[in-house]
Amino acid sequence: MLYFENYYDMFLNMYARSEESVEKLKKELEIMEKQTLRYAQDLAKIFKKEREKAVQLDLTKEQLVRSARMALTGQLAASMAHEINNVITPAIGNIDLILLQQEALEPKLAERIMRVKELLDKVSSMLRQLLDFSRRETEKKEKVNVKKSILNVLNFLEYKIKKKAIKIQMTFPPELPEIYGDTDQLEQVFTNLTINAIEAMDVEGILEITVQYLPEKDYLEISFKDNGRGIASEDLDHIFAPFYTTKEAGKGTGLGLFVSYGIIEKHGGIIDVKSELGKGSTFTIKLPLK
Repeated sequence: MLYFENYYDMFLNMYARSEESVEKLKKELEIMEKQTLRYAQDLAKIFKKEREKAVQLDLTKEQLVRSARMALTGQLAASMAHEINNVITPAIGNIDLILLQQEALEPKLAERIMRVKELLDKVSSMLRQLLDFSRRETEKKEKVNVKKSILNVLNFLEYKIKKKAIKIQMTFPPELPEIYGDTDQLEQVFTNLTINAIEAMDVEGILEITVQYLPEKDYLEISFKDNGRGIASEDLDHIFAPFYTTKEAGKGTGLGLFVSYGIIEKHGGIIDVKSELGKGSTFTIKLPLK
């Protein structure tokens, strides 16, 4: 009888210890489950950051390759522009001297000389734009109110906008910090992008201009989105190249986007485009505050 009592006591002790072990194991499993979940969440965050970093790195590589290609193209174009400008400048000077005696010339001859001067002035202007691209930094640094600059451009282009009944939709954040740069140059970029959008759209097209401030990255993002004819994929790689244009012959010099690219780069920013035939284009500018 004593034997069974001892056996019974031993069984109760073992059962108690097994219950205790099960509870302990259960708690350990719960802890492991929480830790595993936390590790999984941490890994997901790390994976997300690495994926974003990889995407950003790819974009940076593309931008660096394009920047290097554009810099080389710009330098070559600027060298040619310098040589051509050396020939054109004295030619314009001599025409100006002739036109000082315009009254002594036959009216038809004077008119033809004026037309030649206008053409040479246009060429000279194009050459100046190419020479400006070769200057790697903007010379003037001042506080720029981007919203005010965009409104100035739209006011300046009011006739073109009304002529095609273009609808302008603007979005600005409640608080928009100023950036440092050259107001005139940035307004030249905004003008180029707005004119391109107007010319790409039919009557009553829609141009959306959106400005965002990204405090975590300390830059402004400015986009010009139209619902025009769009740009073919084979043209996108060359859209910022000098003298490259998708406009009809005689309607574009192919320098607007090239010069715009140079100006934005001089301000430490980037400009990119996304487009699809028949659906429109979106040009996006990212500009650091300083």
